[in-house]
Amino acid sequence: MNKWLLTIALLFAVTDLDGTLTRTNTLCLPFYCPEPFADSIQSLQGFDEILYLSCKPRVYGGFQQWWLDHYNFPEGDSWAIGPFPDGCVSFQEKCDFLKAYPIQFTHGFSEDEESLQAYECAGIPNIIKVIHE
Repeated sequence: MNKWLLTIALLFAVTDLDGTLTRTNTLCLPFYCPEPFADSIQSLQGFDEILYLSCKPRVYGGFQQWWLDHYNFPEGDSWAIGPFPDGCVSFQEKCDFLKAYPIQFTHGFSEDEESLQAYECAGIPNIIKVIHE
């Protein structure tokens, strides 16, 4: 039983959509929907559930979830934690959100330094900095 639960727990991940998965730092505006990076969907296929966080002021849950569904990303929740005047929340606010979330994630992916700090603060053990060339 414990082995089964550990296997399930290891299949959770967290990621951040503020430019990590696409070629832009915004998501789906009415006139523009960015393509995901070619390998972003495949790299997340090994995880059962993803938490997609965004803090861009023009990104809202409905658009974000539509974008994820449209591109067949793995199962998961979509949260837009905004809007905020400067376009993003602090790492502490993201950290608090992750600590309060009912699932303890095992992986954090981002190219955004504040998100990486938030993952560390929230105790996520595997933090991966995404670098696009």
